[in-house]
Amino acid sequence: MRKKTIILLLLSHFLIFSVNSQIIKDSIYNENIKTVQIYKNGWELSYPVIILNSEDKLKLSFDDFNKDLKNYCYTLIHCNADWEPSDLSFSQFAEGFEQNQITDHLFSSNTLINYLHYSLVLPNENCNPTISGNYIIKVYDDFDDKKIVFMKRFYICENIAAIDLKMLQPEIAKYMKRSQQFKISVKPNVEDYTDLKTEIRTFIFQNNPSAGMKTNIISRLGEDNTLFYDDLDSNLFEGGNEYRNFDIKSTKYQSPRIQKIEFASNSCSIDLYPDELRNRKQYFFDKDLNGNYYIANSLGINKDRDADYLMVKFSLPLKDPFLEGDVYIYGALTGWECNKTSKMVYNFQTHSYYLQLLLKQGYYNYLYAFKEHESNEIDLTYLEGNHFETENDYLVFVYYKQFSSRYERLIGFTMGNSIKKAEEKKPENKLPGLGGE
Repeated sequence: MRKKTIILLLLSHFLIFSVNSQIIKDSIYNENIKTVQIYKNGWELSYPVIILNSEDKLKLSFDDFNKDLKNYCYTLIHCNADWEPSDLSFSQFAEGFEQNQITDHLFSSNTLINYLHYSLVLPNENCNPTISGNYIIKVYDDFDDKKIVFMKRFYICENIAAIDLKMLQPEIAKYMKRSQQFKISVKPNVEDYTDLKTEIRTFIFQNNPSAGMKTNIISRLGEDNTLFYDDLDSNLFEGGNEYRNFDIKSTKYQSPRIQKIEFASNSCSIDLYPDELRNRKQYFFDKDLNGNYYIANSLGINKDRDADYLMVKFSLPLKDPFLEGDVYIYGALTGWECNKTSKMVYNFQTHSYYLQLLLKQGYYNYLYAFKEHESNEIDLTYLEGNHFETENDYLVFVYYKQFSSRYERLIGFTMGNSIKKAEEKKPENKLPGLGGE
């Protein structure tokens, strides 16, 4: 009996360790949930990063095709830089209640497809994070945290590290036409450190924290405790190509990328013009949202409730299908994932890859991604081409974990751009396709 008890205890410890060490990703577990967004309140195109103990707020919103009002609740999970849950209880990283109900909702109005729109602003009087770091908001149903509806990532930063990011054309000749080089310096304002080179971790992302990432960058430590990341042969990203786009803010007229609009009794479908491969074409600048999307209804009053859902049809003509891999629609519209939802199917009758996605009215960016069978590597250049001139955002996150600390702090964040100095301000309809909302 004692031996059996010991085995059960060992198994329980193993299970706890497995749960606590798992990497948590943005995930939707309910097919009725659509258009999950989290951004700085008042700026839909912003990244979900706010400063600790500031006036900054985050807004979470999503739509539910279930016609009945649900008891959706949420809780927060604190994570390290690798998105593994920290070994902290809720009271050690937040004030308020561990379980809170989402009470703000709107019923859709004058739409072909009915839905409920839910929203939430964080921090709030019931839930206020008290430390910096990576966070997951977990939304679940009926007060049961095992009935997970979705999970979404966000960041809270202390802003105590001075970060300088420079983007430039590579200095090594073999990278000059296809890559973009970065140089970073970080001066952290921290105390009681032992070894900054091991206690500081710096991450840089291209366009979105869910997309391309560089970490464990080669660094050197200056005399004034400034960390420099400037290796010419490894601090590189492929430039890629500008994102493709389409505008479905209105169903009354056909915007440039729309081939056909068809209405049925309770639905509307949009056929996009067939696309062309761009892997052998010259670079052409086209202002984009770097893979993001913006919800809008040009004939509506409140896009949260009167923007409709449309079935959008994509096609990429190719003489023959690829035998070594698959083609996917890639961007925020598919959660930056190559999975069964974003995977295209080859049609032998039309000799083209095909996919349809149910999307809320707005302005969208996308790329065609390629992924070999049994590989986790997503290739955004195989079908789209690769150019050093491409305009890309770059996001830098700096983390600090003192040797004796139980969690990893996010002490610095900055943004840069491959062709211009990024200024963090509300776009105010200056981005493509946003006029006339």
